[in-house]
Amino acid sequence: MKLTHVQATFFRGLLWLGIGVWLLFIGLGFIGETLQAHMMLMHQVDMPLLQWLAPFVGGSERASVLLVVMALCLGYLKNRLALSRSCQKICQRIMLLSNPVVWYRVFRWQYLLLVLLMMGLGMGMKWFHVPLDVRGVIDAAVGSALVNGSLSFFSQ
Repeated sequence: MKLTHVQATFFRGLLWLGIGVWLLFIGLGFIGETLQAHMMLMHQVDMPLLQWLAPFVGGSERASVLLVVMALCLGYLKNRLALSRSCQKICQRIMLLSNPVVWYRVFRWQYLLLVLLMMGLGMGMKWFHVPLDVRGVIDAAVGSALVNGSLSFFSQ
């Protein structure tokens, strides 16, 4: 399957958007699950961020909202500091390829290796029993960054 430069750029944006929404959904779910466990006084669930923030902000509900806001702000910063430059480089590289582009040439092997490493880190958080609220903030922040970054692909 061959893609024009515009289609290849749009395809990359859709990929980032899809993965970002998925991670954002998972991260918010972890934060919600942590809040629910805290409300039900399930102390066997490890939730260091929520328990630490709750006394300062007036309760676990406000602490979970603050965790979501923190994750979104971290995602915004990650996009501004790293992903926006990466998006520009990817778009420039796509434009240098012959038109039309074979779909698999849109991805460099280094990018695929990075995706595999990131997936490994995500699975590692589960295997190493990272607390759900921490995983939620990380997943929501990365998801938010990818959603923000995907908008750069669509504006190219």
